[in-house]
Amino acid sequence: MQVDFETLAQQVADWYNDSSFIEMRTKKQMCNILDKATLKAEEFSHIFKNIYDYFLIDDVLEIMQHARVNISKDISDANIILHRIGKVLNIRVLSDISKKFTSLADKKSRSNVDTSSESIKSLIAAGKDNNLENLNRIYKILSFAAQEGYNSTIEYAVKNDYINVKAEIFDKSMTNTYKLTDSNILIKAAYEGDLTLVESLYKNNVDMKYTTRDGENILHAFSISNNIEGVKFALNFFDINSVNSGNETALFVALLYSRYNVVDYLLKRDDVNTNIISTTGSNSDAVLFRIRENSMVIGRLLEKKSDFSKREKLRSKHLIDAVHAALKDNGTN
Repeated sequence: MQVDFETLAQQVADWYNDSSFIEMRTKKQMCNILDKATLKAEEFSHIFKNIYDYFLIDDVLEIMQHARVNISKDISDANIILHRIGKVLNIRVLSDISKKFTSLADKKSRSNVDTSSESIKSLIAAGKDNNLENLNRIYKILSFAAQEGYNSTIEYAVKNDYINVKAEIFDKSMTNTYKLTDSNILIKAAYEGDLTLVESLYKNNVDMKYTTRDGENILHAFSISNNIEGVKFALNFFDINSVNSGNETALFVALLYSRYNVVDYLLKRDDVNTNIISTTGSNSDAVLFRIRENSMVIGRLLEKKSDFSKREKLRSKHLIDAVHAALKDNGTN
């Protein structure tokens, strides 16, 4: 069955924030879908946040060339796009320009409305219940405040302990679930790749060395979000080889979730130890685990008679056979 790119392009609202949809697509498929779609600014931002997590940077840039965005007269749309491009390219000046535009637009659009005060009211309304819904709610309030430069909101959240609302964050793949237990706003922000908020919390004397119940820290969380600048920031507070209770390093986590931009950065450092063994296996085991999942996806696509050419089908079959052989040699079923 052929992939209906036209239909997928018309149904962007149904999948733009679904990371599993992006993970199962090839570069060619994403280019074909975006060729036929016109995105909203928010859709563009979410799509390329997920694409950045699952594709190499050269492929991300190629896919981005196929994106068309309907930009409204509201400067916030351009700001959202500029902010995302800055994140993808790791060009901080673009993010700084984005924040400046936001600040100027805010001053122009509001007269005597104290937006920071409104954010504080939102925090009070949210309360301090420890559950994932509330953690997400408070994160959104504080992330907005950090982006807008409303430091009084961050100060209030720190002083009144809103940053220590906790919940478990689940990062799911097809056959595995990674849990960040007792995650507070700091871990949540790093997990989202939100370096702006993490730095705002740091400036307000939040302990950057907070760890979850299972020993994860912002270095693990930034590795999951594939944020190289976040990883660099976290290394000011943690050793590159620091481990959680499962003896998993940031490198292991990045390999497990195919965060290849972070993997590439960590492997280029002389101080990384590639021989640390976690309770679930070595770094090679983490790679093989992800390869097994990817081979499952290829197998399913072949079963569905997806849009593979004869050559691609043959190459895919050879790849799956090679994966099975590697897993067998490694003693992995």
